[in-house]
Amino acid sequence: MDIDSSTNLQTPFNGEPFTIGNNNDPLQAQNFDKGGVGVSYKDLDPINNGGDYRQNEGVDIDKTNDVSGGHHLGWLASDEWLEYTTDVNQGTYDLKFRVAAPNDTSGSLNVKLDDKLLGKVTVTGTNGWENWQTIELPNVELDGGEDKILRLEVGDGGNFNLNWLAFEQKDANNGANDKNNKVENVTVESKSSVLNAVEAQNTNNVNTSNVKARSANDFLDSIGVIVQAGNRETAYGNFDSVIKPRLDELDVRHVRTNVSPDDNKTITRLKELAKLGIEFNLVMDPRELSPNESVGLVEKFGSAIESVEGPNEWNHTRKETYKGQNFPEGLRNYQADLYQAIKSDPDTANIPVIAPGLSNAFGVKTDVAELGQVKADFNNAHHYPSGKQPYNDELFWHLPIYYKIAGGDKPLIVTETGYFNSVQYPKGVSEEAAGKYLPRLLLEYFNLGIERTYIYELINDRSSDSREFNFGLLQSDGSKKPGFVAIENMIDILDSGGAGSSGGGNSLDFALQGDTKNIHQTLLSKQNGKFYLALWQEVPSFDLNSNSNINVPAKNLTVNFGGNIKQAKVYEPNISKESQKTASNVNSMDISVSDKVTLLEVNA
Repeated sequence: MDIDSSTNLQTPFNGEPFTIGNNNDPLQAQNFDKGGVGVSYKDLDPINNGGDYRQNEGVDIDKTNDVSGGHHLGWLASDEWLEYTTDVNQGTYDLKFRVAAPNDTSGSLNVKLDDKLLGKVTVTGTNGWENWQTIELPNVELDGGEDKILRLEVGDGGNFNLNWLAFEQKDANNGANDKNNKVENVTVESKSSVLNAVEAQNTNNVNTSNVKARSANDFLDSIGVIVQAGNRETAYGNFDSVIKPRLDELDVRHVRTNVSPDDNKTITRLKELAKLGIEFNLVMDPRELSPNESVGLVEKFGSAIESVEGPNEWNHTRKETYKGQNFPEGLRNYQADLYQAIKSDPDTANIPVIAPGLSNAFGVKTDVAELGQVKADFNNAHHYPSGKQPYNDELFWHLPIYYKIAGGDKPLIVTETGYFNSVQYPKGVSEEAAGKYLPRLLLEYFNLGIERTYIYELINDRSSDSREFNFGLLQSDGSKKPGFVAIENMIDILDSGGAGSSGGGNSLDFALQGDTKNIHQTLLSKQNGKFYLALWQEVPSFDLNSNSNINVPAKNLTVNFGGNIKQAKVYEPNISKESQKTASNVNSMDISVSDKVTLLEVNA
């Protein structure tokens, strides 16, 4: 109900001002300030049309079908306005607005900061209320300061939807004047080109014949998990009873970890895991060993070491140092020395070196510009979906940044990602939702060409409600969460037959019939001629506002093949590694697709 709130105080929606210039995430339009009508917003009617979010406010908010998920503002009309409390870093920005509108729209937004008009952006038709496009107000000079009020005023009739606005700083190098330390002239895909490429894979191809398959083995090889092997005082100390047998069951091939050179017990345990066929990415840190000592540690493991990685998230606190220097100089210099040491020794010269992982909690775009391009064979990303579905707009904002760390010609490895299950904290999701999101995340990142994805982490460190101790695929006692079960089953289904899991390059003649909106796919094949079509609805499975699971109705689709096939089987990894449905000598197959990954095995 919209009541007179003119005596209310205006406060930021999330308790803290939105930071402009130190935050790469967009400002969600529905998160306008608290205070009520006449204080933080004006709406022409007292009803929240849409009514799906902030029901007690008069602003019209509806669920969005945009790739980011969440909500958008709708029913916008002239003379309506909204305000947001911000902390601003002074600089020049391109302001970007995510909008959708019918073709007869010619609305506008006046953008003000502390009553100073920054500019006017015109919104024209996008061919539909849910056909989203990004428009821009370029080269806007913003004065720095705290608690500055950003105001959006609707004009020229309105008649459009607004999802978010973003601030892309154009002078974010913060005084890094040495050209050798800047990221310049790097050829990377823009956010829009990456987005378009993935849209083509995930939507256009669902009704296209002769889709080229990728290797099932390559997908399995893209999956990794983080194991904090040296933390023996935590749940990781239960090596023989939990860690080793669960890794054996999960059958993942790659583990990211770190170990001190004098920690012989952990080294022995890692060598035991190597006997299971596991290979290691070792994270190096000058506080534990010098670059030359890193070479000696790698040589202790022999062929079990598949890569080494620079130090972990030095941009987070900026207190770690190398030769008296902290971030960015200390990290840049250590990475160069580590690379030189690894590549100079004939026993380790062929081991890839991964760029250091940077925290994206405090503005990774600025930190990458400060750090400059480092010596590495792979780019590195620590990208957590913030409790959202894996395929979301934040991912595409960040991808071009990650490709600048080691250079746009280098592949990308995501060395940290995942979901935590403490729903009382912002961005936490239920174990059930994480069980749906994680297999989808692995497939989405594989579709993007990301070389490998390491899930953080194998097990909850300890029994605690804290967000930091609830990222695990396992409970602290070793019991399996839904995410572990789904990934274990998916790996087992795709890896059945051993060497037959290799393949790729051949095509399957098929098309999907039915409502394919938000249906995403990955087509894999094995050397034995079998195809595996992964299908899922790429939609939110958890409501971060109400902290509740979303019941997503399954879509009934038909897979039409180009001719008769010998056999088709349907698998649901979240339920079982056994097939749920089988058909023989058919030219089509009915299949139910939900927000969980479904695998269709096709023996053509």
